[in-house]
Amino acid sequence: MRKAIELQGVWQFELDGDKKGIEKQVFHRKLADTISLPGTTSMAKKGTYSEKREIGCLTDPYLFEGYAWYAKDITLEEEDLQGEIVLYLERTRMTKVWVNDVLVGEADSLNTPHQYNLTKYITEKNFHLTILVSNVDYPTKGGHLTSPDTQTNWNGIIGEIALHIYEPVYISGIRVFTDIEKKEATLELTTVNTTDTEKTLPLHISAELTDVHGTTGKNAPEAEVSVTFKVGTAKTTVTYVLGEDAVLWSEYSPVIYQLTVAISKTKEKAVTTFGLRKFSTNETEFLINGTSTFLRGKHDVLIFLLTGAVPTTVEEWIRVMRISKSYGINHYCFHTCRPPDAAFVAADLLGIYMEPQLPFWGTITTPEDENHNEAEQQYLIAEGYRMMETFGNHASYCMMSLGNELWGSKEKLSQILSDYKAVDRRHLYTQGSNNFQHTPVILPEEDFFVGVRFSKNRLFRGSYGMSD
Repeated sequence: MRKAIELQGVWQFELDGDKKGIEKQVFHRKLADTISLPGTTSMAKKGTYSEKREIGCLTDPYLFEGYAWYAKDITLEEEDLQGEIVLYLERTRMTKVWVNDVLVGEADSLNTPHQYNLTKYITEKNFHLTILVSNVDYPTKGGHLTSPDTQTNWNGIIGEIALHIYEPVYISGIRVFTDIEKKEATLELTTVNTTDTEKTLPLHISAELTDVHGTTGKNAPEAEVSVTFKVGTAKTTVTYVLGEDAVLWSEYSPVIYQLTVAISKTKEKAVTTFGLRKFSTNETEFLINGTSTFLRGKHDVLIFLLTGAVPTTVEEWIRVMRISKSYGINHYCFHTCRPPDAAFVAADLLGIYMEPQLPFWGTITTPEDENHNEAEQQYLIAEGYRMMETFGNHASYCMMSLGNELWGSKEKLSQILSDYKAVDRRHLYTQGSNNFQHTPVILPEEDFFVGVRFSKNRLFRGSYGMSD
């Protein structure tokens, strides 16, 4: 992007427990209260205090479930109006957005940032932005992303809140695919051209080698290429050679490349990170860059007792993961949840192999099955694609699971795995953890198996409650 306008700070605010705010056109007026963002309504102690004390889950004395309204009057500079203006909301619940009193749209991802293109809705430097956040009526039960037994079912926006300003021609995304033998990276660029003319522009590519202490001073060679920006949105691929001195990423060498792709002679640039690594398997082992490794893992469900919500700063995740590393942990399995981007950044910099899961704990069905919920299933599948698109460049994103203790159609699970692998092979896939628990099955499409047994009497986990 060309510029980021941070929107953290004091916002207008109102709770809407009976969900009547849209009908009452709350977006058309100033809200009655204020709140600081990023944060949650419970952190700000908004709502009615409850003396109730939970036994089976974390107590949230200010638990609020319903609609919460957040609004802010914003003033842009004149030059900002000449570019593309995108609202970026990291780590929130389901949202709807208005500019002045015009609805822009809605988003429902529980895992990935919500992005709204506001360009055509902003005609003057001064405008009123309203965001509705709902933590009820989710498209899926949400696993441990929303369940009260680990986090709380918070309402708010806890990550980055900003307006991203782009030139009329820009790169909206980069996917990086590395090859450790050739020591190169294939860059899949998503190009956007909002003008009515195709343009061929020079790109300057550079990459700084970075570790937990900062840049190392050992960088990849710089490169210049020309790329055609077709009108609208398009994909193009560029090969970037990292050089003979390229450094591999692993738990023993947690160094990553910070990649910058700049459109020459403009302020526009796209930035991402990646690690030069290959995480693979043979018949009995996991391999990192061809060398066998042993996963010493922990089950993580995003429990942060003091806030009830997961942190979104790299510093806090480095602190937490350093504690894990001090106990020998090199692997995180996120039970029916996915951590924020900051967790992947910290894992990149500390050398931890991450396995996020889809936010699902239930039955995968087909249309002919009783109680089939096609909308929920398609939502979960789409959520997986969004996770890969948003976080797939991270070196630490090594594995991916479809959920926990899943039942239902083995054929549908196989199809989902096959479809995912056709789109992104940068990490390994499994059907889930403890699927078909009493009578598990290994699917040919999965790269590794997670469970407690291969059959009723073939247990392989050291500690397991025989609750069945």
